[in-house]
Amino acid sequence: MATLAVATLGACSGVADHSATGVATSYFQRLSHRDYAGACQLLTDSLKVKLGDCPTALERQYNRLSSTEKGDLGDATVRRTVNNGKNSVHVYTQDIGERVRPTPKNTRKGKPTPKATYTFMHSRAASDMTNEKGLVLVEVGGSWEISDCGL
Repeated sequence: MATLAVATLGACSGVADHSATGVATSYFQRLSHRDYAGACQLLTDSLKVKLGDCPTALERQYNRLSSTEKGDLGDATVRRTVNNGKNSVHVYTQDIGERVRPTPKNTRKGKPTPKATYTFMHSRAASDMTNEKGLVLVEVGGSWEISDCGL
């Protein structure tokens, strides 16, 4: 019975990857889909109190992004977190980016197609969404939550 409750709780959160990087990536994806209430679910209670009307605060910050940045925010991926100590990690803006596939150069006729390679490019959208401060996540009851989103 306890296993069922845990599985159901995990399914309700809508986060496929429950690691700190997964939660942070999900935060940017929810913002890009204008799911401000869903993004607020990933924040600690104390941060929600600090923001006041959480969905409105996130929407206000989102609306400051350029149209290009709004489109790019959904592709933001967190590459790495830095341990701040017990149960706390920081996601620096340089570790938030997009995986892009460069256009192949000089593919010759009759030669096999080169392997797909990806490059990690810095996400200006995620940087602006967090006021260039990144994110801080804390582990609360076995789950990662965002305790600082730069706002």
